[in-house]
Amino acid sequence: MRQHTGCLSLLVLCVATAGASADIARLGVFYGDASEGFESMADTNLFTPGAVFGGLATIEAPIVNITGSWSLTGEVLPHSGGSFAGGIGGPVRYEFTQPISAFGGYFSVASGIADGVASFYDASRALLGSDIITAPDPGPGAIAQWRWNGWQSDTPIAAIVLASNAPWGEHLMQDDMQVRTASRTIPSPSSASIAAAAALFVLTRPRGRPAT
Repeated sequence: MRQHTGCLSLLVLCVATAGASADIARLGVFYGDASEGFESMADTNLFTPGAVFGGLATIEAPIVNITGSWSLTGEVLPHSGGSFAGGIGGPVRYEFTQPISAFGGYFSVASGIADGVASFYDASRALLGSDIITAPDPGPGAIAQWRWNGWQSDTPIAAIVLASNAPWGEHLMQDDMQVRTASRTIPSPSSASIAAAAALFVLTRPRGRPAT
């Protein structure tokens, strides 16, 4: 069984809020000010934050796996190009170097458990809202399908945590991501708030794994 000692170091701030809040609204497919298809990072395992969106953000998880194929109960192939990203050992977190007003991309899973939760935070790391990520599981031996999920906020977004519904929030795949920038700068996050929220997430997650 995989050890998850790195989980408490994550900004795992997602909680069980179902449906978008007043600050977060769903958004259809859009082309933003910056995009990320993970093509320049192909076949990489990131154990420390990696620059994405042309330096506009970093991506982090206990391990971020950037690959051209992912198999567990089913198989995930890229939405486009040759690469996509997913978290191993916990959710994926994006930290933005300048604020954004919209975020979206294509999502899938191959863990046996569909869907996930996206949680959005402002510059003070206060929760703006959470919403369901539609991410279909293909079933054993099948090829996964991708689904667009997008959101916008009137309050600038500083950080986003993307967790699957699988134990530990891992194995949520993402590709062809888009962001739209806002205008204000973002201060550095508080390490205390990160650690406290990460502990809350881990304590509320089931620890078993789905049967295969």
